[in-house]
Amino acid sequence: MENDNKQIYTIRKPRRLRPALIGCSVFVVAVVIFLTVVLASFYKTTYAKDLTECRINIEKVGDAIERYYTKQDAYPDSLNDLVPDYLPASALHCPADKSAKDSISYVYIKPDSKSPAEFIMLSCSHHEVSGKMKSKFPGAILQYRKDGNITMAPVTDYQK
Repeated sequence: MENDNKQIYTIRKPRRLRPALIGCSVFVVAVVIFLTVVLASFYKTTYAKDLTECRINIEKVGDAIERYYTKQDAYPDSLNDLVPDYLPASALHCPADKSAKDSISYVYIKPDSKSPAEFIMLSCSHHEVSGKMKSKFPGAILQYRKDGNITMAPVTDYQK
């Protein structure tokens, strides 16, 4: 009868690691979700959309200039020389440009045979930031170089 009153206790090691792992996992997931929302909202802004479309247009115009040069053995005198044989007129208008849709938004400088590869043939300065961010980042200028590279430079006060 004496054995009936004895209780058997099992000693278990405390599981302290599990709550820490769960907490870290929840924190990491929350940070990833937050960053996704923030980045997605930035890329949906009109500024980013216009900048992306302008970059595509500048690339099309630059490619058209190169095709013109290959065929004519000379650079065009103006961007109007490219329409309609090399690209549509709509490609000459930056989406951030608020002027008439049939106007040419890009500044074109005709290179000569001695111009270096870094020579900037096309540029667009219609991408100014508005609101609070203007003091930190006033905007960007897209540039198409003779070597086919597209660069982006910040807008400075003297360029406005």
